[in-house]
Amino acid sequence: MIKSFRFLKPYAGWVILIFILVALRAVMTLALPFLLGQLINDIVSNSLTDAQKYQSLLNNGLLMLGSTLIGIVAVLLSGYLESRVSSAYGRDLRNALYTRVQAFSLKEMDHFTTSSLITRSTNDIQSLQMMLAQLLRSVIMAPIMAIGGLVMAYIMSPNLTVFLFISITVIVVFLTILLIIVMPRFRLIQKLIDKMNLVTRENLSGLRVVRAFNTQKVQSQKTKDVAEETMHRNIFVQRIFNTIWPALGLMMQLTTAMLYYVAVSQGVIGAGTAFEPGDISAIVQYASQALMNFMFITMILTMIPRAAISARRIMDVIESDILIKDPKDPIMVKDVVGRIEFNDVTFQYPDADEPVLSKISLVANPGEVTAFIGSTGSGKSTLINLIPRFYDPTAGSVY
Repeated sequence: MIKSFRFLKPYAGWVILIFILVALRAVMTLALPFLLGQLINDIVSNSLTDAQKYQSLLNNGLLMLGSTLIGIVAVLLSGYLESRVSSAYGRDLRNALYTRVQAFSLKEMDHFTTSSLITRSTNDIQSLQMMLAQLLRSVIMAPIMAIGGLVMAYIMSPNLTVFLFISITVIVVFLTILLIIVMPRFRLIQKLIDKMNLVTRENLSGLRVVRAFNTQKVQSQKTKDVAEETMHRNIFVQRIFNTIWPALGLMMQLTTAMLYYVAVSQGVIGAGTAFEPGDISAIVQYASQALMNFMFITMILTMIPRAAISARRIMDVIESDILIKDPKDPIMVKDVVGRIEFNDVTFQYPDADEPVLSKISLVANPGEVTAFIGSTGSGKSTLINLIPRFYDPTAGSVY
């Protein structure tokens, strides 16, 4: 996946600006619980006059409003730039992949298959593009929010923060187990999408043959079987992901309830304690932010391997070695008259046990009709494909 990020190099400046905006948004978001806690403490305080309480309400309220507005501006700007960068990244990947495919010989086409190339240029690139947009948004935001929330909560109450660490540990273990279960299915789903494209393409390109031999039901059943297998795999994966958020939401609410219970029952907060009501409110909000972002980090970590599979499939095509390479200084042929000569040509497919053409020599002069007659599989199409150099002969030469 890292190899594919080289296509981000032209947009490095925009990426840095996105990170700055996202960090600014995270800092503004972390400031809100602290300001709200200070406001609550001042409002319920018996040592402040009504005028002082009003001034605190005005000051903290304006600071909260300012933090919110700055955060909104940062969200809008970073969201716009994320969309631009991820879209440009996807475009450049498609251009690079398409350019490489245009240089393929039929050997490379046989290796990757047309259906797989379709999937790689559509589904895989789209998956990688969406993942990049998510990373640009979260790679700075989530760690700052998660660690910042923990630090702020620890500063206010080290004892209560212990429950946060326990909850975070449970969440990480839970999502790691799910990751181990789901990841093999992701790889299989990508292969099934390739297979669906292959079957669909075969049916459409061979429509006349299918109808001529009256095998519509057979082909329809073949398509249905592949579609159903893909559906069942996707349903399994979606069910797993649909159980994650309710389970994590329950964990977060239990942690919040536990913080309140321990704070009251253990005398951390109450009459005569130094710990004020606004502090517990701030800690609960920081706890929620920390848990949510640790959940989000873990979810991103579960998504990265899936995007890495797509990136590997794309880079396999872009970095593939081309069998037939054009020379840097080709010899220009003048006065072309259309004479074709095969000189002792032998050709064998890479995975074949024996050659399909052996020691073929012939001359096709311009103005003459040269016919090739033979049964299916005798090598007629292969012989013709050697002329435009879709394949190179295993031995001999074509002029």
